[in-house]
Amino acid sequence: TGKSPILIFTGDCEGRITKWEQLQLNNFMYSSDSFNLQDMSRTLQYSNCDVITPINGTEKKSRSINKMLFVEDLDILVAAADDCNIYIWGFDEQAMNELRDSAPGGDDLFQTIEDDAVTNRVAGFTCKCVLNKHSQSVTGVAVVCSDSYPCTCYLISCGADRRLCLWNLQLGTLVGTYSDSAGSEAASEEVITDVAYSKSRNEFAYSSADKLIYIRRFSTSVKSWNL
Repeated sequence: TGKSPILIFTGDCEGRITKWEQLQLNNFMYSSDSFNLQDMSRTLQYSNCDVITPINGTEKKSRSINKMLFVEDLDILVAAADDCNIYIWGFDEQAMNELRDSAPGGDDLFQTIEDDAVTNRVAGFTCKCVLNKHSQSVTGVAVVCSDSYPCTCYLISCGADRRLCLWNLQLGTLVGTYSDSAGSEAASEEVITDVAYSKSRNEFAYSSADKLIYIRRFSTSVKSWNL
């Protein structure tokens, strides 16, 4: 991450996300906290997403983390997982406000903290919502934060189900799913393996197991994602 303290995020094949935080007194040492997707999914309230349903009546067991992105504009971590879900992690704003109210010096203390660019990172890290639309493993995510789309950051996701989905990151809601003129939601012939967005071109590209890379013009309307 770009702000102080420097944070590094890692994910593994067991669905565990680890947050590494650079120590203030020693820039070569980091403290760490781990979070397990399986534990979070049991307790999280799905207020901003569809209810997770098993595929073909079978339980989704694999929670391997396939890709993660940290969105500096929103101070959130996006984690694409093998269990068909996208997990949105962020700093606990409620805990931050409670700490502000109870701390001696209150606003004056936190004004100093904000001047040091730490802001809400003094609070805990928590899973805020889960985005669920893909029917198979989510293989890639790309963030669209541009001056062309003020006050909103979007997320493009792709998966083994060959779907392309567009999400509103601030609201944690689905904007739409790409479909062709025939109504098919398959954006390629084979599994989509990754996606990336170019701000300068306002285009996004995604790779597929069919040995092709597709480039489309980005729009907030998925119907306008012309090849």
